[in-house]
Parts: sequence; C-alpha cells; structure tokens
Amino acid sequence: MSAEVWIGGRAMHFLVRDPDGDMPAFISLQLPGPPANVLCGVMSGVAFIAHEPLPSASRIVFIRVQETPRLDDSNRFFEPAPGTIAADLVDLGVNIAEADRLDSFTRKFVGSNPMQVTPQDQVAFASMLDYEHLGVAD
Repeated sequence: MSAEVWIGGRAMHFLVRDPDGDMPAFISLQLPGPPANVLCGVMSGVAFIAHEPLPSASRIVFIRVQETPRLDDSNRFFEPAPGTIAADLVDLGVNIAEADRLDSFTRKFVGSNPMQVTPQDQVAFASMLDYEHLGVAD
C-alpha cells in the first residue's frame, strides 16, 4: 500500500491505496511531539475483508517497533483475546512496563467492531427522503 501524507497543525492525514488503487482508506492521526512511538486516530473506507464492501470506520493505533525479520512472519493481525496485543508487541521486541494495562487500554480504545453503513441503512433513508426530494407522493 502507498500513501501521500498531509500534515496540518497537530494532525496527519493520508489516503492509503492498494497497488490496484480500487480500495482506498483514509487515515487521520493525532501528531504528537517527539519521540512519537505511537500514533492514534481513525481510519475509514470500505471493509477489506467482508462479504460486502461496506463503508466502515474504526479507531486505529500505530506503534513503532524495531526492524526485525519477525515482522514478515505474519500479517501481525492479532486475536481479539485479552493479552494478545501486549504479547504481539513483546514478541516484536517492545519493552512494555505495564503490559496488562497497555493491552486493556488499547482494546478499549480500538473497540470490538467497526462502525458500518449497511445497504439497509441506505434503503431506509432513501425511502423517507428520495420521494420528498423528487416531489413524488409516497
């Protein structure tokens, strides 16, 4: 994936594109001062792994890790079970003083489900507004 970065004030924004360019995602992050080993913000786009490409949004956290061959061992997605976030970071060489606290806080921050817009949401709004907009009786 590739992106062009826009920095404005204390925020960083980028539109991430896959090599084919047909699945972009928008990411907006808070931009802290140095050393900036962690960035958090929001990501939106369509769900990459889904039966339907639903418009989706979720919180996201980027954590800096040292370059290691272990990064290539997996796609680094983690199981949604307690302890796995901290275990993943420790496995990558991150020294975490309060691993359980970091794991719990990260899990709460990210949440368990993205916000998504379904086709049924679109149909419901259209059924209430499209006819009014067109001046056609329901």
